[in-house]
Amino acid sequence: MTLIGVKALHPWLQDTGKTGLNRVMGYPPIASTEDYWNNTCKILLGTAVNQVITHLQLNPPTILLFTDKSLEKLQQKPSHTQDVPRPPEEETFDIPIPQIPSSFPELDTMTLVEVKEALALLDNNESIHTWLVTNTKNSKISAGMKTLDKFHHELVENNCNTAKNHLSQQDDLWTLYSTVQTQQQQVSATHEQIRQLSMTHAELFGIRSPEEQPRRIVRKLRGAEREAFVQSEEYGNHWLNDDDTTSTSTTTTDDFIQGFMATRKLYHTRAATIERLSSTSTGNVVSN
Repeated sequence: MTLIGVKALHPWLQDTGKTGLNRVMGYPPIASTEDYWNNTCKILLGTAVNQVITHLQLNPPTILLFTDKSLEKLQQKPSHTQDVPRPPEEETFDIPIPQIPSSFPELDTMTLVEVKEALALLDNNESIHTWLVTNTKNSKISAGMKTLDKFHHELVENNCNTAKNHLSQQDDLWTLYSTVQTQQQQVSATHEQIRQLSMTHAELFGIRSPEEQPRRIVRKLRGAEREAFVQSEEYGNHWLNDDDTTSTSTTTTDDFIQGFMATRKLYHTRAATIERLSSTSTGNVVSN
């Protein structure tokens, strides 16, 4: 086996000199005697090549020279000439904050009493503001200090106004919250009603195909139709029996006709509904 295209240093490689090729001579089965390779090790050629390649990949040789120009071009790293994208610029705010001075000439010209007064003011922002206002014409007070104090009070005032605005909307927020809570309860109650109605629907019609539901409706209407018919017949028979047995019946003929027509009308209405459903259903109506 020979490593071509390069001249390299590796314990398994040996320079052949004239040809300038690197032969693999350090692989143990090859480095042994010819009898060992032919009769003892019993390694297939493909297995030997795979073991050599794996070893050179895990323990790469030191490349001295590329003898193959095309291989040398493949090993060249591509130059990164593309511009590196810049990170987005941070958002800037136009805040009039003065730069920190490197020296404080105002302190150099202050008396000891003035310095002590200034140090006492550091623990109280309101006192600093009052002092700056009362000493506006004092040339020893820099414009930066005045600007920073003005910015500080404007910021406090804006925060205070924002807080007051939030507090003014607190009642409206609680009212909106109560409304939302009430509507949520209504929605929950409506969902419960839908669930109960769905259960009732399932009990009435069962889990059946759409073609079977009209038949179940017709069967129930037939029972209601017979009930209305029996009710009207019993109403008529009761009035006739009362008229035959007692002469002091309180039910007049007009009252009987109105009551009988109401029960009979219910019977005919149910019969007409059954006829319409039967004509629109796809199959024959199964009667009881």
